[in-house]
Amino acid sequence: MDKWIDINLLDKYPEATDSMINEALDMCMEQVKNNLPAFEEYFPAANSEGDFYTQGINTDWTSGFWTGGVWK
Repeated sequence: MDKWIDINLLDKYPEATDSMINEALDMCMEQVKNNLPAFEEYFPAANSEGDFYTQGINTDWTSGFWTGGVWK
């Protein structure tokens, strides 16, 4: 079975450090916190309009992504 990616290309990308991972997680948590005021009683729409998600009700399967993001 052929591989879909050339394993040698991975050498171009260093392994993520604990610091890089923690920084990325902190940035994600900050983004969720920034969006909480807009989506405390609503869900983000399934698609963005002008790079922003509008408020909507729970009518699409994608609503679960927001719920999962704020779960903890």
